[in-house]
Amino acid sequence: MKENEFRTNGKRYILVPDENADGSECSRCALQKHCHENCADGLCQDLFGIDEARDKRFEEAPSDDVLTEEKVYDFYQKCSVKAGDRADQLAWMFIVMMTGGLISGHAFQTFSICAALAAIYMLLSVTQSVWQTFTAWLFKNQVKKMGVAPDDYPSWVGGGAWFFFLAKMITIASAVIYFAKAIFY
Repeated sequence: MKENEFRTNGKRYILVPDENADGSECSRCALQKHCHENCADGLCQDLFGIDEARDKRFEEAPSDDVLTEEKVYDFYQKCSVKAGDRADQLAWMFIVMMTGGLISGHAFQTFSICAALAAIYMLLSVTQSVWQTFTAWLFKNQVKKMGVAPDDYPSWVGGGAWFFFLAKMITIASAVIYFAKAIFY
């Protein structure tokens, strides 16, 4: 947190000099409604001291860098839709693979191994989306309980997503390498 800055409810406020400096700066303060609810002498005086707060008021500053419950909820909804879409893709892929095998009556080892790795890739993709959806939902509930907007997601949210992402990339790269090796050797 920067000097003369206060964050609450996903918003950032900065203590700025008041133009009039006539003692009525509290009436123009962005935190006027909440100021004396929790503080006897005023929020700015409690946070920064009487000398630093004299003839100043809080002004709302742009706060796109702060996560709010609404932002986490939107991310949760987006991941939830992705998980459903990827699960549909996985189901259709299995239907096409089964149909192709039934029609041809042949199973080629290279194709089968690559198709299995592709299925694992898609399963990991679905699992990653489910992970992100579930952890975003958990984190949304934590933000709601805390009442304070953090600057970033916790490491357990992103760590799991990175694990699944790397597993997906290794799996699909393995399928391509196996396919290329089978064709050229």
